[in-house]
Amino acid sequence: MVRDCIVLAHTDDTNKKNILLKCIKNLKDRNFRVIVCDHFFVKEAFELADVFVYNEDNPILTPKDYEKYNLNHITPTKFEKYLVYNPVNTFAAYSIIELIKSGFKYIEQDRAMILNYDWHLTGSIENYFEVDKDAVFFKYADEKSVYTAMFIMTKKLLEKLDEIKSIDDYAKNLVYLEWWFYDFYKDDNIEIFPDIQLKEFNANLYYRANEKQIDFNIYKIDEKTVLVKDGNEFNEYTLHKNYEWIIGDKKMAINLSDDHFKYHIAQRISQ
Repeated sequence: MVRDCIVLAHTDDTNKKNILLKCIKNLKDRNFRVIVCDHFFVKEAFELADVFVYNEDNPILTPKDYEKYNLNHITPTKFEKYLVYNPVNTFAAYSIIELIKSGFKYIEQDRAMILNYDWHLTGSIENYFEVDKDAVFFKYADEKSVYTAMFIMTKKLLEKLDEIKSIDDYAKNLVYLEWWFYDFYKDDNIEIFPDIQLKEFNANLYYRANEKQIDFNIYKIDEKTVLVKDGNEFNEYTLHKNYEWIIGDKKMAINLSDDHFKYHIAQRISQ
């Protein structure tokens, strides 16, 4: 039986485009009708897919917006003597909802699988389409969160997302998308399976957290001290907004933004 699948993508480089193309080919080989929703037009993906939706608008939040929404969107990275926190470059939860909304109108069956382009099928999931529920999710981090990289939902229940018309609507419950989806759909006719079932997927082939800048950066330790990380070297200096260093026979000047130290924080690890 032919099944519908909405593939969500953000292919702003060649690697991501290739991952998307492999995803589409994989689904087509498994008898899926593929609806691609992307923020970029990819001719090869258009030629492979059954429907291609180019959604130019990408309503994301960036670190300059985080204070407005009281959003603490940072990721910790542990080293031998320090724990450093970096802001994630974007908060794309509402943008993902907009991608889903742009695609579900093209569903021909009563339900569809929603799939991130960097999740590729490795086994059959037909049994999940046959579950007598309006949505099938998989448990994420706890009992109140679900994977949003892959789920199955009826077209009727997908249309409920039309209630969310702006980032401000989403921000009424400003949590990560996995918790937001659980809150939004928890009272509907859904089934949540243990995440162990995700063995049918080769998942997250493109790890978004790699985008954060941690090779070289400056972090606030306290009101007087910063940590400068340069590759594998760590040095502490007096806290300033502007720095000049002589490296070899060259000068490097760094002028930090006013809010840099709101999101770039370091802690010493006790030995």
